[in-house]
Amino acid sequence: MPSLRSEHLDLTTATRRLAELRDRTRAAAEWCVALLIGGGLLWLLHSRELAFAVAAGAVAAVVVGAFAVDARRLLLLGLVVQDDATSIPEVGALADRLAHDPAQRRRVAAALRTAARVARSGGHGPSPITPSRVGPYVPRLEALADAIADDRRDVAPAAVALCRRLLCDGAGSPLYNTNLPERELDRALAAAEAGIAEPTPSRLPPATRTPSAGRPSAADGVRRPTKPGVQLDRHGASRFP
Repeated sequence: MPSLRSEHLDLTTATRRLAELRDRTRAAAEWCVALLIGGGLLWLLHSRELAFAVAAGAVAAVVVGAFAVDARRLLLLGLVVQDDATSIPEVGALADRLAHDPAQRRRVAAALRTAARVARSGGHGPSPITPSRVGPYVPRLEALADAIADDRRDVAPAAVALCRRLLCDGAGSPLYNTNLPERELDRALAAAEAGIAEPTPSRLPPATRTPSAGRPSAADGVRRPTKPGVQLDRHGASRFP
């Protein structure tokens, strides 16, 4: 999936790219500070035109730094999706947060629900989402959001990282970029769904657990609905009910 899954990087190349982007960010910050100091001195010396020119350079440094930060963030997410680069400390730490930090999972779930709500409402107001394209996938977006927010489910770091790239990689996401084939959106959602396990019985509320054999329960005789996990549709694709 070229749009969301970056080219496979070996550990040496990935480490080098992360270091390059970190150095670029640091250099841009240093240039920004130096130019701001220089511009302030020129202003005090009444060289107003030169001060404005130097200030413009500081703004350019901020832009360069912002692009480097964004590129590094997407690279880290791509390496988590790649699923074999967690030996890199930064990648491993991000993977752990994405899978086990409830706040991280809730934020991703909330963003998925927002995307689904925008598509369902017809895209009124400024939005990069095209309802006619995303509309058929609204139930899957909502089910994926519910599953990721459900702390009874084990979620693969790659699944959450893929959702984050789907939501924040404007040019590379089939959720926003209509020049990408629509099937890429289906493939991205299927890959994320495949990384979410069924609810763990030990984490279920007591009322929904199956009573032990020979041990009567207050819930005996009452048929309680259970929430199934991942199922396969007639095409063999994973889905959430």
